[in-house]
Amino acid sequence: MSTKMDNITNDLTLLGLTQDEATVYLTLLQNDALSPLELSRVTKIGRSKVYRLLERLHDAGLSQSQIINGKLRFRAQPYQYLEGLIRQQEVKTSELKRALPSMFGDIANLLSNDGLGSRIHYYSGPEGLKQVTLNSLEAKNELLIFEIKDLGAFLDFGFAEEVRRDFVQHDVRVREISSEPEVTPWTKVTEFATKHWNCRYIDPGDLEIEVEVLIYNHTVAMYNYHQGEIFCIEIQSRAIANMQRQLFNFVWNKATPMRKIGNEGAAKLA
Repeated sequence: MSTKMDNITNDLTLLGLTQDEATVYLTLLQNDALSPLELSRVTKIGRSKVYRLLERLHDAGLSQSQIINGKLRFRAQPYQYLEGLIRQQEVKTSELKRALPSMFGDIANLLSNDGLGSRIHYYSGPEGLKQVTLNSLEAKNELLIFEIKDLGAFLDFGFAEEVRRDFVQHDVRVREISSEPEVTPWTKVTEFATKHWNCRYIDPGDLEIEVEVLIYNHTVAMYNYHQGEIFCIEIQSRAIANMQRQLFNFVWNKATPMRKIGNEGAAKLA
């Protein structure tokens, strides 16, 4: 096979085809109509396997069968049909993304029930923070935050907005304690800002929040951002989470409620 054909075959595998499927499809593209036997001879692929490959190409919308002169023959659909494979990959990626938080939760439950006690995970950099944030989507009913900065200060705005939409979809309420007396608008997910998020202010003289803390389920996650470096630690422990939740509620009851302004997350002391 020529270098050009090798390159095209490799490109087709990126779209989800196997190497043999790509070979059969390209062979059909270069010929008018071929029987399975002719395909087998040209591609050097066994005839029984050729039948299976043709079936998968048909399911992918890349081949069609016809009876010509009483014989079953196959043609390739135009190469423009390959765009459909990209749409299939996009749908699959979207489904995987939606399933990811549930997968994390199932794995976390499996680990927490293995009798080994508490577990600690370390993460670093923006990707580590992104993982910690995705894990927090497993929060049941409520997420508690000692806040140093809004999520968009560390991660790209689009990712932060997707997380907020997921919180809305799963009806997770967020209570946040901040040492900033005024919050400027930070989201376009208005339902999250108006219905799912509440913030209170604590004087830094009473409590200096130097580390962001997330508390949910049986998990406590902490991270800090210093001179361009992000370091995260995630602790899975029922006892530690319960203790941190009590501390949060103790501070919450002493903190000053903030009044929401508009529907994009702006707030200031009531």
